[in-house]
Amino acid sequence: MPVPVRRRLPGLRVRPGAVKRARAEAGLSLAGVARGDLSRTAIFLIETEKSNPTLPTLELIADRTGKPLDYFLDDEVPVPTGSPIDYLEIEQLLAGEALERAIEVTAELLAKRWPRADVARLNFLKGQAHIRRADAEKAAPHLLAAREYYEASADKPMVVECLSWEIHVPFLLEDPQALAVAEIALQRCRQLKPVPVPTEVRIMSRIAGIHLFQRNWPDAVRIYEEAVERLGSLKDMSRMAKVYAELGMAYREMGQLDLSARYSQKSIALHEMLRDQYSIAMVENNLALALMNMKNFNLAQEHLDHSLELLEGIGRERGKSHVLLSIAELHYNRSQLEQAQDFATRGLALARRLRERATEAEAHQWLGRVAAANGNAETTDREFESALEILGSLKLGERLVQAHAAYAQILEERGDLVAANHHLKQVLAASRPDLVARASAEDLERQLA
Repeated sequence: MPVPVRRRLPGLRVRPGAVKRARAEAGLSLAGVARGDLSRTAIFLIETEKSNPTLPTLELIADRTGKPLDYFLDDEVPVPTGSPIDYLEIEQLLAGEALERAIEVTAELLAKRWPRADVARLNFLKGQAHIRRADAEKAAPHLLAAREYYEASADKPMVVECLSWEIHVPFLLEDPQALAVAEIALQRCRQLKPVPVPTEVRIMSRIAGIHLFQRNWPDAVRIYEEAVERLGSLKDMSRMAKVYAELGMAYREMGQLDLSARYSQKSIALHEMLRDQYSIAMVENNLALALMNMKNFNLAQEHLDHSLELLEGIGRERGKSHVLLSIAELHYNRSQLEQAQDFATRGLALARRLRERATEAEAHQWLGRVAAANGNAETTDREFESALEILGSLKLGERLVQAHAAYAQILEERGDLVAANHHLKQVLAASRPDLVARASAEDLERQLA
């Protein structure tokens, strides 16, 4: 029986001097890079361009010198174009917030047989879509499957990218370990050289959001401010992305498919970063909310103005209603009721048009608060009833509790203690059903005595 011949992996063309320079910057000898996996001679031959490393060898060198793979790769190496999967279509669906369609497409593709690398990437994209829909339970297995593949492949940047989306899972499920998990992800992200700024900011924003949820305002403000500073360097990317896309099309028309693929990939990468203009806007909005809770209304105004300016600059409507309601809240806190009503009304109209039901409920609450401040009890009741109906239908427990509590406070201030107690009991029923059951039993015992 013939002995099977092991096929030799193809060598990769590396950038001249890159391996030696990376070794020197890491302060390693030839033996320090080689260790027990490679020979010093092999490293020497690669450094002197007498041999081209295979992918596994280059991954080892990258790991030991602390450099990303693309640091070593020659710019003239063609971008792989062999996958029959149209990842660009999926990325565009995610970018356009067509999340249901993105989930459908990735599900259809995952039902077929693909190389493990493609399965991992599809799982990553599908998990990302579920996270954006706030569906943590469906996202978790896909993101975990993707990360396990990248861990096994020693693809550290993609491991961190998966983690940056996985950390949303414990937060959405209100897991007490959410902060610890996110901080570990940030630590691993910052170990990469260079640090991927969009991924770093995504993790920082989640950590700040957890502090915000826990009402730890100083830490939330500190991290949001750092995130804003980190993202502030992203300038004029829309124009650059368009230029790259047009170059890709031009090279395709000229028959130079390798160059076409390379510039198209660069365009996609820039569009990915461009989406972080939206992230900046959301970070600025959340920072403003934290500042408002610290009574720093002037600085909050600056961040909200910039947030709205960014969203209008990129033509993004998703998320804009949140900013409009934050501005309404700012005016309400300043007792500027007319302006508060105007922004809340604008936020409500936009949320309705985009079918953002939870945000629509929040807009009704702000309109109810404004009406209460103006002494208009009928409008107050109507707005809060609308909010409670929406939140009840969406089964958003925590938000429903907050709405009942806010309405109860307004009713108490109005002097309607019976109605106020009714809504406080709704708060108790949602947050501590055991106490409600105990109270009901005690009431029954008193009636029978």
